[in-house]
Amino acid sequence: MMEQSSNYKAIVRQGEKRIFAWTMIWLVSFFTARFAPEALNFNHHYLSLALIVVSFIVGIKMLLVVAKTLTTWDELDRLMYYKACAITCGLGILISNTYELLFAVVFSSGEPKISHLIVILCLIFMGSLIREKVRYQ
Repeated sequence: MMEQSSNYKAIVRQGEKRIFAWTMIWLVSFFTARFAPEALNFNHHYLSLALIVVSFIVGIKMLLVVAKTLTTWDELDRLMYYKACAITCGLGILISNTYELLFAVVFSSGEPKISHLIVILCLIFMGSLIREKVRYQ
């Protein structure tokens, strides 16, 4: 029984590492697509479009890796992950709407940046996942 439990923990840990690695790969591809054209001072629309397509494909692969990894986890681990996703989604809707209203009503200049919301959503997800793991274990 103990060997099976430690084997399962290794499977979960390996899955978490795989998800983390693909998330980092996607973030690098996203930020490369977003900032490389400006940083390298080129205006080649085809190259920019190619970077965006690569980022999108990497994002799809990341989602497939998450879905496949979740199938190897037990109900409790999946429940913790889904709750963290639900908290992130709910707070993401509230925060993004509030953020947009701040710019529309209070600041009256400039535009809200999606990159700020992505960082906030990542932090919310990490915090809520840690909260769920502590809560159930």
